[in-house]
Amino acid sequence: MKHGLTKHPLYTVWKCMRYRCYNENNCNYKYYGARGINVCKAWNEKFTYFYYWAIGHGYKKGLVLDRINNNGDYTPENCRFVTKRVSSENLRGSLRWFIKGKKFSSIRRAAEHFGVDVKTISHWVYGQKVGGYQYEPKNGCFVEPKYKEVVNE
Repeated sequence: MKHGLTKHPLYTVWKCMRYRCYNENNCNYKYYGARGINVCKAWNEKFTYFYYWAIGHGYKKGLVLDRINNNGDYTPENCRFVTKRVSSENLRGSLRWFIKGKKFSSIRRAAEHFGVDVKTISHWVYGQKVGGYQYEPKNGCFVEPKYKEVVNE
């Protein structure tokens, strides 16, 4: 049975999601399929299952599909539609920024909160070299990886 939705933007989202997980010739396969990221059975088998889930779970033009847990599969429980900015803060190499007792999803969000530029936050976390002298980082300012690297054996 044909669904008549091949021209809908979600059809492209669905195809790309599947290709990067299962097509070894896809340029992004190494970041998805090669890492063991899969698409749930229902979505993989039928576009309409993905389509109706997306429509009911926040899909709007301009938003992107994002996995909540970057190491998890594409499933209804692990996916959401977010802005590109939010998605960019949820990459595999993302950091959590701990600044003065507060936690931030990006250095940019920390800078906005404290009303300083990104360079200042970097100095607070990593210290600063001025005139040949290395200043130590501020107490309570550090970063840690958001995700631990998963190695499939």
